[in-house]
Amino acid sequence: MAYKTGTAQNERDLLDILNKFLTTDPMLVANGQAWTVLFDRKITATATEVERRQIMWKSTGTGVEQVIYIGAETINNIAKDTYNINFYGGTFFNEQMATNPLFINGIVNCSPGVALCTSGRDFAYHIVADGRHFKILAVIEKVCCTAYCGFILPNVPPTEYPYPLCIAGSAEAGLTRFSESSDDISSIAAARKKNCWLLTPDQSWRDFGYSGYVSGKNADSKQQGIHPIYSNSVATKDILSKLAAINNNYPLTQVELYSTPNSSQGANRWGAMDGIYWLPGIGTLSLDKIKTKDGRKLIVFNDAYRVTTISYFAMEIE
Repeated sequence: MAYKTGTAQNERDLLDILNKFLTTDPMLVANGQAWTVLFDRKITATATEVERRQIMWKSTGTGVEQVIYIGAETINNIAKDTYNINFYGGTFFNEQMATNPLFINGIVNCSPGVALCTSGRDFAYHIVADGRHFKILAVIEKVCCTAYCGFILPNVPPTEYPYPLCIAGSAEAGLTRFSESSDDISSIAAARKKNCWLLTPDQSWRDFGYSGYVSGKNADSKQQGIHPIYSNSVATKDILSKLAAINNNYPLTQVELYSTPNSSQGANRWGAMDGIYWLPGIGTLSLDKIKTKDGRKLIVFNDAYRVTTISYFAMEIE
């Protein structure tokens, strides 16, 4: 996987950085995993909004002869001092249908949108990508905002699950500000309000959450969880809250999407987010860099503004 970190000046700058990274990074190019721009449009500033940008990419570097389609658009409100990037996914893109300003009309089987909450001022970022997915960590005033766009790692062969596309972010698409301190903002690994979506084999977009009490799209949403944080059991949460690293060795648990036996699709382990892990929060700080015994490097982040002992995760960066 390719990795880039630095400082973005605002949401438009971050989208530009992401676009250049996906399309020109030397490692992605050398591995045949560079993404292709299908559509790129700017929307003129108004009295209430700064200039906006919309981009549509495709990736053919999946290794399974499938093409991934991901779209992104900046969104802002000057009066609310809110500057975000919305992400969408689908199975095809028809530019002729991408009306102004609704470019998502051109996305076939378009997912519900998710937002990466950012800022109109400088903030740090970390981006990781390959031909199957990309993920972003943005840090604004100690708030960690995250996005995951692309394939997860399914538990079955591609013949059984050929298009495991996941679109996850900090919030539901829109103008949720990074400083929000409610369930309106969370993370890709502990989604709380329609901000983690998976295209399942029946071609339906299903949302996944951190517990059975989340505000989801439909009744089935309460039966679709994010492991290991998903649980309605006080005992399970209590066990997780007491785990700790030993001699700087972290028990990493892959963040996995699954449905319970009460789901309309029955009990299923759909797959894991590539390079995203839960880890104990005792003795852990956001933005810590850790290394596994096999040499993998990860950066720690927390669930938006939350800093409980079960609110920490890690993103593999090398």
